[in-house]
Amino acid sequence: MNIKKLLLIIALLVEIPFYAMKETKTLPSGAQHYIKILPTINHDTQGSIAEKIADFLIQHSGSGDTMQKEQLVLLLQSRIKQKKLITLIVPSFASRSSNIERKILGIEPDFGEFIALKTLNNIGEQINKVYKPGAHVVTFPYDFFLSDMDETCKKLTGKPLFKVGSVEKYQEKMRQLIALFDHVSIFHMDNPQELYTKEYQGIPVQPLPHIRDYITFIDGEIKQERIKNNIIAQLLEEKKECIERFFQNKETATQQKYNTLIKGKTYKEIQHNNLAYRFFNTYILSQLGVKNRTKELAQQLAQDISDGSQRVRKFMEKEIPNYKTEYIRASIHGSKEKLGLQATLNVRGTPWHKTPVVNKESVTLTDRYLVKKFPVKQYKYGGFLLNYVDATQSK
Repeated sequence: MNIKKLLLIIALLVEIPFYAMKETKTLPSGAQHYIKILPTINHDTQGSIAEKIADFLIQHSGSGDTMQKEQLVLLLQSRIKQKKLITLIVPSFASRSSNIERKILGIEPDFGEFIALKTLNNIGEQINKVYKPGAHVVTFPYDFFLSDMDETCKKLTGKPLFKVGSVEKYQEKMRQLIALFDHVSIFHMDNPQELYTKEYQGIPVQPLPHIRDYITFIDGEIKQERIKNNIIAQLLEEKKECIERFFQNKETATQQKYNTLIKGKTYKEIQHNNLAYRFFNTYILSQLGVKNRTKELAQQLAQDISDGSQRVRKFMEKEIPNYKTEYIRASIHGSKEKLGLQATLNVRGTPWHKTPVVNKESVTLTDRYLVKKFPVKQYKYGGFLLNYVDATQSK
């Protein structure tokens, strides 16, 4: 098989236009500009080293919530006084979105993760210039509740949310990519999922006030033909007896069509028969309650995230040695207790749930379906081919 045929097959598998897969070793100009204007530590301002570092770190929260400067300064002063490495720990890079249809370019890390790592690595580079023990960002890539989300999806749609092996493949690729950066690393634990399942899964947690935000996020996540079809197939199986009774009360001709076209058939078989599919959409689809099941799925998945994130926090507090004395807790979504660290500065969303778009002046993130008219290119870095959408020609 020649290389052009191989690339065409790859492009079709990941839904990337073949004409657009152009490889470059040169960092796109928009990305160069983004990296050039990353925050730096202002040496001209008055204040202690801790205060200057705090001001620098707070710039990474964008317009979102973050830890109060006074609290952050105290944490930094404690480490500086002891001449310790300043270590930030941030849950991140656990998995990609399951929505390849509308949100992301594929299941592997792309240019979005590269830019995020550049952003985090810059923190260590800048602090090292003013504080010799330096600084380091540790990623915590364990969203243990992903298995809960898979189980919820299996129960309500008959299939898991994430394609088999996709989470593991992403995490392995991220380990390789992170290893190329000097000031970012992964927190390593032996068998963390086993420990979480035994000690933390299912423990009571408090309901969170912002679960509506999770539902909004999940609504976008499950807006996929794959999931819609799984829901229909599951409901068709669950309600087959009710459907049969419905057609028993219909005229003979309609009963015969049902028996011939639908009865005993899977939804996939129905979809591949034009007559059966039209009959199904006319008589059966509205009876299934697809909208209600989709709403139920979104609510339960949002609850899995809400409960699971709280359990992961408890896990980190108890299972990471010297958690409160050795680490400064950071988060992509900051709060009064957590330092906000945007993965891509001044951009909403995360690279593992969005598509990276490079324009003339910077890098941004958006849903894949919104930029399908633009070509996809690849940046070659350390053995990786990192996909991004090239919008440099947009007006």
